[in-house]
Amino acid sequence: MFNYRKLLLLAALLPFMLVACTSNDKTETTNGQVISERLDAKSFQSKLSEFPDAQLVDVRTPEEYNSGHIQNSLNLNVYDSNFDKEISKLDKSKPVFVYCRSGGRSSSAASKLVDMGFSEIYDLQGGITAWNANNLSLSLESSTTKKGLDGQSNTAEQEGSEGIDGNKYLQLISNKEKLVLVDFNAEWCGPCKKLSPILDKLAKEYSSKIELVKIDVDHNPIIAKQLRIEGLPTLKMYKNGKEVWSFLGLTDEESIKEVIKSNS
Repeated sequence: MFNYRKLLLLAALLPFMLVACTSNDKTETTNGQVISERLDAKSFQSKLSEFPDAQLVDVRTPEEYNSGHIQNSLNLNVYDSNFDKEISKLDKSKPVFVYCRSGGRSSSAASKLVDMGFSEIYDLQGGITAWNANNLSLSLESSTTKKGLDGQSNTAEQEGSEGIDGNKYLQLISNKEKLVLVDFNAEWCGPCKKLSPILDKLAKEYSSKIELVKIDVDHNPIIAKQLRIEGLPTLKMYKNGKEVWSFLGLTDEESIKEVIKSNS
């Protein structure tokens, strides 16, 4: 009888338990008066518009900031030794909005803000990459860095200060003799650095079957926006100019080999 009653009690509580488990999809930390949430690009923009005096912080490098940032954002590089000191100067009683390129650095910054006692923090999920993919506006400043593609099997000259466009990209993927594997990456991206030697190895091993193209999204923002690249690394494979595979994140050598074999 005891076990039967216990089962009935669990059955009655189950719906509430499920709600509790699923209600935190966006909220990472809710502790008393402390709120720390990750918001998608449009939700981030909407929430930001609710607070005219919000503190908006871009935690990328100055070079990244100058290549395009959200209007009225303050640039505090999370990698700077004085980052903690500078960000502690913000008003803890007001909301703080943070973002980076793809969400990794801003997530770390948001955690620091919680530890420092800030009461309301909003982190842009997917960073500027997701912001661009949703065609949201940026404040652009001239950048002193001008780099184009960095490819192993295929390199191209940069066309203009914002890299290649759709037409140039079509030329790069229109190889009728080989598969074209495109790697969207960035210099600051840790997973991208881990993936790069794997791709280089595969490009040599399957040199008769694939052509590898590496595109730094920081130096080629136009095509990254057009293709809605929302995170890094992003891999895309093309056959006769048509996309046959796409993957977001760090993957292993064997998985890519399987894709190559299945499309060769």
